[in-house]
Amino acid sequence: MVQSGTQAQRLRWIEGQRLLLQKRFSSVGPPEMIQLLPGARVTGALPDRPRFNGSWQAVSLRSAASLTGDDEGVALRTPFVLREYSDAVFAYDAELHEQELTTLPTDFAYPQVEPPGEIEITAGPDVDFDAGSAIVSRLRFAAPPSPTASVTHYELQMTNVTADEPGAWISGGLIDADLRDTSGKVYGWIHNPPVHPEFDIRLRAMVGSSASPWVVKESVSVDFEITVNSATAGAGEAGFNVTMPGTLIGQGARIWRAETGDGFGAAGDIGGVLAVGPGETADITAAADAGEADFFVTAVSRTGSDGPAAGPFTLTIT
Repeated sequence: MVQSGTQAQRLRWIEGQRLLLQKRFSSVGPPEMIQLLPGARVTGALPDRPRFNGSWQAVSLRSAASLTGDDEGVALRTPFVLREYSDAVFAYDAELHEQELTTLPTDFAYPQVEPPGEIEITAGPDVDFDAGSAIVSRLRFAAPPSPTASVTHYELQMTNVTADEPGAWISGGLIDADLRDTSGKVYGWIHNPPVHPEFDIRLRAMVGSSASPWVVKESVSVDFEITVNSATAGAGEAGFNVTMPGTLIGQGARIWRAETGDGFGAAGDIGGVLAVGPGETADITAAADAGEADFFVTAVSRTGSDGPAAGPFTLTIT
């Protein structure tokens, strides 16, 4: 609410003068004092107490009925407390009391923070974490550090691939500036990334609250696309020779069927999850109605998520 330094000086001086007024006067007044309100100005003169003459400010007034005399009559009395007051408190003389203001030179410009280098992504069985009872899918990212010597940490963000906010940037955490791999690069992990679709990540260097430009890595994904080596139409079934992706999170493959030309979005699962180990090559089959149709194959993770679809493979089932 204070708009200037000189105004602040005036308020400080007035407050200081008010603190010098230490006198308090407490007594019981006549009923007429009930008209006063706390904060009201009072001017009084007491012939036998001249040191109390002058200006006062009402602090509190508590009017109350009081019994008087032997006949138990009732009178209205007003106990009150007054505080010393003086107009001199506000007698501010700018020439006398105002202090010279000195504006110190201030540079609010932040030093330029250089960005880290290009982001590298590593995925696969060497990156997945095998906890024995569970497999944790991971992506490892690494980048040459920022050349700015005073970097305190790095910030990671990635795009959200959920249906609620597709494409929105979400936090991926902070990386301490001293965390380096054997090649001297800043690195970290993205745990349980989606197996499909792809997403983007970005990294920037931070010096306190100052930040470098973002370095973006687009189309990041777990390598979870199945390879179909051959597709065969049989009697009442469709058969495929597939090679599963190497990541340890895979549990098998799934075969899908759609009317010719309708695309994967219209396809339905016709065989359930067919067990194939990570990195293995195997033959899989599923019962299918006779006639021409398009077939697709996906890898399935341990959590039941499907990777990108391979296909279509147009087969005529006999």
